[in-house]
Amino acid sequence: MLRKGIIFLICVAVSMGLMACGSKENEQVNINTVLVDDEYVTITYLGLNKSNENVPTLKLSIENKSDVNYTVRTDKVSADDNMVSTYFSESPAPGEKIDAALEIEDVDHFNTLEGTFVLSDSNYDTLKEAPFKLTLDGTAEPKKEEASEETGVVLVDDDCTKITYLGLAEESITGPTLILSVENKSDKTIIVLSDQFYVDDQEIESMLGGDRIVAGKKAKQELTLFADKDFTTVKGTIVLNDEASNTIATEQVEINIK
Repeated sequence: MLRKGIIFLICVAVSMGLMACGSKENEQVNINTVLVDDEYVTITYLGLNKSNENVPTLKLSIENKSDVNYTVRTDKVSADDNMVSTYFSESPAPGEKIDAALEIEDVDHFNTLEGTFVLSDSNYDTLKEAPFKLTLDGTAEPKKEEASEETGVVLVDDDCTKITYLGLAEESITGPTLILSVENKSDKTIIVLSDQFYVDDQEIESMLGGDRIVAGKKAKQELTLFADKDFTTVKGTIVLNDEASNTIATEQVEINIK
């Protein structure tokens, strides 16, 4: 009888320990963090979920404190200094408070999320731009990529930018696609474009990114070459523009594929 009692107590202790571990693992930090609070809106972070596609999703509360109708969107969002895609558009009525979900594409985990909430009226005129920054618990593991900067080839590294060739993407119907990592080392938001590219000394059409990269952040960019897939050398010019389409730098690159 005594032995059964001891075994029972041990089982209870083990179960409680496992429950405690599970609770700690699922614990969310910085819940109810106010990201924006001004005359137009209060946006509050309520927690982090994963969607059915395993996409990190922020639960938000949005309160329209004004007497005007507007739409809230996100802009220039980065996760751990890497630019990411977000699909977010919510339109709370004046005086209304709603729940919303902000999906963060391109990453599995992150520790710090930064960006801007943009409020625009029905004419798409901007009413307010509100920067935000959310810091989680600092334990997230970075997403494992097939190619990383450590295994890539540095093409450019100067005061303005660092461009690294990471490898070829899967084949597409438009042509071979090269994956580049672009780090913005300037103090401006930049847009990366391609100009005058050649494969094996034959001039071709090309298309590169076009996404905005905030100062101090990085982004994966796809350089699509409208050419046959069998080639050994790629040469060309990468143009860095600011948001007003002014050119701030041009970078010459050469990539040996084989």
